[in-house]
Amino acid sequence: MRRLLSLLLCACSFHAHAALMSPVLVDGNEWLQPVDFVGLQWADIAGVCDPLTGACAGALNGNDMSGWSWASSDEVAALFGFYFGTSGGYLFTGPLAVGFQFFADGWVPTQAPTPGQLDTVGFVKDSSAIAAGIGHATSFGISAANAQNPYPGSPIVSAPGGWFSRVAAVPSPATLPLLCLALAGLFSVGRPGARSRP
Repeated sequence: MRRLLSLLLCACSFHAHAALMSPVLVDGNEWLQPVDFVGLQWADIAGVCDPLTGACAGALNGNDMSGWSWASSDEVAALFGFYFGTSGGYLFTGPLAVGFQFFADGWVPTQAPTPGQLDTVGFVKDSSAIAAGIGHATSFGISAANAQNPYPGSPIVSAPGGWFSRVAAVPSPATLPLLCLALAGLFSVGRPGARSRP
């Protein structure tokens, strides 16, 4: 019992870092929530993630970024294009349904500058002078995105986070674990008719 308690205490101590919001899976890529990185400046992110390659090594806001990549404006534009159903370019506009779908997929806004408006905005690796954002405004009846908003200076970029992604892990097929479980069951039961004799 004492060992079990010690193991539980050790396990709990390893989880003392800040927890990330749930990542969002889009078109084969896993994306971290920009809201997890609000309060950081571009230079803070560049200290952990290489602005040339995007590769991250270290922690941001207490979260291990190993294996994640800081996205470029082109990569974020491809993400926005997925929602708007188009590719190419950095500016997107569309019906409110696009923004509703974006947030319904689990994205968390980084800011709500006016009533009825939600935006998710974050720094990209390209330059400290731009931030990518997507959102919708019910008062205007549109959804819009710009993968190259000027920063600072754009009224829609007041609280940027950061855009980070990685290729989604391919889940292992369930067939192999099921086969192993079945074999273990067969071996534990033994052969029919083979009982121990007194």
